[in-house]
Amino acid sequence: MKHKIAKITLISFIVAIAGCNDFLERPDASGLTEDVVFGSMKEADKVLAAAYAFAPWGFSTYMSSDGNWNYAIRLMNHNTSNICDEAETQSNTWDREALEFYTKGTLSSNLQYPYLEDKWMFNYQAIRSAYLYIDKVDRVKDGTPEIIRIRKAEARAFVATKQYENFKRYGGLAWVPGYTKLGETYSTERLTISQSVDSINSLLDKAIPDLPIKSEGLEFGRINKIAAMTLKARTLLWAASPLFNPEDNQSYFPAFSNQDLIKYPTYSKERWKTAAEATDEALNLALANGYKLIQKGDNGVNSFKDAYKASVYYFPNDPIKNTEIIWGTRLTKTWNENNWGVYFRIPWGKVGTGLLASVQCSTIPLQNFVDNYEMTNGSDQSPTLFDTPNPYDNLDARFSGSMFYHNYKLEGNSKPTVDMTFRTADDKGNNRPPAGNFGNFTGYYYSKFIKDQEVTGELSFHNCFWPYIRLAELYLMSAEAWNEYDPNGHKQYIRTMINAVRNRAGQPNIESIPGFQDTQSFMRDRIKRERAVELAFEEHRYFDLKRWKMGDGYIGGQMYMMDVTGSAASPIYTKKPMGDPRFFSNKFYLYPMPLEEVQKSKMLQNPGW
Repeated sequence: MKHKIAKITLISFIVAIAGCNDFLERPDASGLTEDVVFGSMKEADKVLAAAYAFAPWGFSTYMSSDGNWNYAIRLMNHNTSNICDEAETQSNTWDREALEFYTKGTLSSNLQYPYLEDKWMFNYQAIRSAYLYIDKVDRVKDGTPEIIRIRKAEARAFVATKQYENFKRYGGLAWVPGYTKLGETYSTERLTISQSVDSINSLLDKAIPDLPIKSEGLEFGRINKIAAMTLKARTLLWAASPLFNPEDNQSYFPAFSNQDLIKYPTYSKERWKTAAEATDEALNLALANGYKLIQKGDNGVNSFKDAYKASVYYFPNDPIKNTEIIWGTRLTKTWNENNWGVYFRIPWGKVGTGLLASVQCSTIPLQNFVDNYEMTNGSDQSPTLFDTPNPYDNLDARFSGSMFYHNYKLEGNSKPTVDMTFRTADDKGNNRPPAGNFGNFTGYYYSKFIKDQEVTGELSFHNCFWPYIRLAELYLMSAEAWNEYDPNGHKQYIRTMINAVRNRAGQPNIESIPGFQDTQSFMRDRIKRERAVELAFEEHRYFDLKRWKMGDGYIGGQMYMMDVTGSAASPIYTKKPMGDPRFFSNKFYLYPMPLEEVQKSKMLQNPGW
């Protein structure tokens, strides 16, 4: 089917970016012609910046100061942690409305932004901006051939990024082949799963040779070669996973007549090998060029917890250098305590040396997710762990690096202790969660992207980026893919990959943990669990559960909190249900295509919608 494109004025897709940031300067092309916009490199780069404005951004945020919704927000002021077993929300009824389309199963194809987790409209707006840049930037007179070549490669890789994000949400893609001019047509027939993978990776293959290996200094935040290679490996990992490559050849929706839009025609184990090889190519290039996991004992890193947190906190040029962030996406250069949005990144507002239980805490971890963490000796949590007064003392360091909990002592000069017992209406203490309308706490706050001293007021909030791609993920991707393809032939290699991530956190080698089994299925389960705790709250868990076809019990099902009563010295821990069971049905493995798009282009809808 062909669909005619009407000419759209330049300003309609040169969108303003929220804030400024080195190369991400606010585009202001209103009323300008293409000749003016592409008359200089400075003006032309604003078109590419308009695409970068939609770079993945997983921090919970709220409205910008001018009243416009932040382009990259998820679920209003939430992220996908809140719609799987990672977290609940501490937001009020109005803010919860968007979440409940997912957790109560009322999502439909005619819902519009800002309620959707995905932003279809903005994804394709970004794609169009990137294609415009590719199509027109050669007109620029003051750009060197080298910089134009690099920037065009970035634009191609950015289109691939947005289409990868579409692919994992919708399956077979609605593919836009390039910048369209007046009177040009393109097919609105969706690509098959196979065609979608090939199309994404074709763009990346064209971009990769022209991209710099790293993005450093003022270039931090741009797509680089290793990031593009990782995106290719991610796409191939999705292609090999059970959602699109089911071993029994049965899709999640067998009655659907166009199965090639939601899975491959036949299972192939070779897809795992292809994913493994692509991952190792990216990993080896990263390791050969100075990327490494941050370790306890590195300059300024004094504990396993600090080594883990450093990977998502520091910039490459900070005194404690981040040697593992491959692509840190960001919208603004600074995000300090004067920015309204900061309260949606942290669990408490800054109030001197005290703690403020803030109603703006939009992500509170669930007990379901806490149960994933091992003890420091590698054993599972004992059924009687929470019968003890200090159950959290000997958990994997990534636990205390990701969340606050009862009796946690914040670092810094004042060293206040977190108290997770509820305060009463008469209790004016500011270091405990409030009862009442906003008292739906789980017994935890998440803390992964901040320092304790920022909460207690001893430090101002640090500049932030979103850790869209970091090195630890590549280790775990390699372990997963080789375990599925060749668990015996690559046995030691798989262990080396997973142990690199575990050891950085102070956890023992996987083969040394109590109950270890030398089987593919045991390793599969442990790799999944390792991804959960290593990549916690980084926008992986919800989509991992989908590609593994593990929606029941993890996306849907009963969620739990930890109710803390008694005193700080003698707490009583009681695991309790957190609200009603959440909804999940198979049709939720892929989102509905927007009804408006389906109606105007006759695009085939996903099954069940």
